[in-house]
Amino acid sequence: MRDTEYCVIVNPAAAAGKARRKWPALEKKLSAAGVRMRVFDAGDYGDCTTPAREGFAAGLRHFVAVGGDGTANGIINGVLPLCPDDTNITLGVVPWGTGNDWANFQRLSGDTDDCVALLTRGVLRRQDIGRVTYTDTAGGPATHYFLNMSGTGFDTYLLDAMGPTRGSRLRYLWTLLRVYRSFRATRVTAHLEGETLDLSPLLFEVCLGSFIGAGMLLAPDAECDNGLFDVLAIEEMSTWKMLRSLKYLYNGDIAKHPATHARRCAHLAIEGDHTRLFQCDGELVGTLPINIDLLPGRLRILSPPG
Repeated sequence: MRDTEYCVIVNPAAAAGKARRKWPALEKKLSAAGVRMRVFDAGDYGDCTTPAREGFAAGLRHFVAVGGDGTANGIINGVLPLCPDDTNITLGVVPWGTGNDWANFQRLSGDTDDCVALLTRGVLRRQDIGRVTYTDTAGGPATHYFLNMSGTGFDTYLLDAMGPTRGSRLRYLWTLLRVYRSFRATRVTAHLEGETLDLSPLLFEVCLGSFIGAGMLLAPDAECDNGLFDVLAIEEMSTWKMLRSLKYLYNGDIAKHPATHARRCAHLAIEGDHTRLFQCDGELVGTLPINIDLLPGRLRILSPPG
């Protein structure tokens, strides 16, 4: 990848300014290694969609997100709507966000030397992408893409409670324990391929990656290139039962929990209360109902060398 020119988007809002503080040292190392790049700043509010569009309009097709999952999500949502399905778009991530769930799934390191190796000797792989269609606040059709997870339930309630700064695993757990008792699940109907689930879920997640919430192992068997989503629905439970079940969110045995429904499919629709929020890659996007389709191999990703 040494001959590639990258569109590097630095998100100063990521991890309370971590990406902005660390970027100059990495930029110096990348320049010394001969990496060609044009650097865009996402601005104090972390708008990564606009600079991604600017880079695409300038002819760049290889993008690097310097930040977390939200940074990567902003880039793909800036670029993918602009190009035909056969356009090769590459994404690399310098994981300097807070949760870094997709980066952890891809085994990406935030060490500066490892980041240099990623951009100079990284391996190109194909990844599936999720596409959510829904109705926006103006009543018109809208589309949003995700590369890790999309879902609805307590995750969106938690994200709303935490605010735009999000946080580390410790902050996720602390906020979870603080607001769980005030959460009230509403019924949703999910139409999968050949099956309908009607339930009141604590969580309903459509997964390409394995992790959510800064390290919760929600889909341990997920593969991002097999043409299928891992769908996980967890029924609502009492506070005491939830506390006793927390270990299942980290030990890889979530599918064995009696309140869990695990499925695989490539297309589904979720109906429910129109005020019920949904998220994509940890970013609150809109409300139900939604349709979710899998786009096989839609994105090229940079994986660590070797």
